Amino acid sequence: MTMTAEELLSEIENGRTNFSGADMRGAQLDHINIDGTTLLFSNVDFESASLRGVTFSRTNFIGSSFVRAELTGATFDRCILIGCDFFHANCANIKLFGGTLEDACLLQANFTYALFAGTSLLNALIGGTILNGSSLAMISDLEKVRYASLPVEAPAEFCKI
Repeated sequence: MTMTAEELLSEIENGRTNFSGADMRGAQLDHINIDGTTLLFSNVDFESASLRGVTFSRTNFIGSSFVRAELTGATFDRCILIGCDFFHANCANIKLFGGTLEDACLLQANFTYALFAGTSLLNALIGGTILNGSSLAMISDLEKVRYASLPVEAPAEFCKI
């Protein structure tokens, strides 16, 4: 059963720190603020979730899926995102500050006007990714991004998380 925004915030308020394997598919989490140096979202399924304007601060995501998620205007402040899948996600106007987006699949995602400030994209996979108007100047390891030729018929072959 998909967790609601109210349930998620209540669980955090009650001291829960590990959300490994949580089902957030299709969840409506717009405009919530989550700040937690000890919060872990490992293998969480955010597929088709609505995360418009959400703010995550000092939060860890390992192997989580944001496939087809709506992340317009979301902020990831000093977050660690390793092995996450953003295939076909709408990340327009997303802001990533001082974090890591490592081994991420960004295939066919929309990152229009995205801000990557002090964010590592080590081994991120890009192909058919829309980056129009995005600020990439603050990425220190842009040369270590992997590029895939398109069309990508079976993204699962490329996005192993």
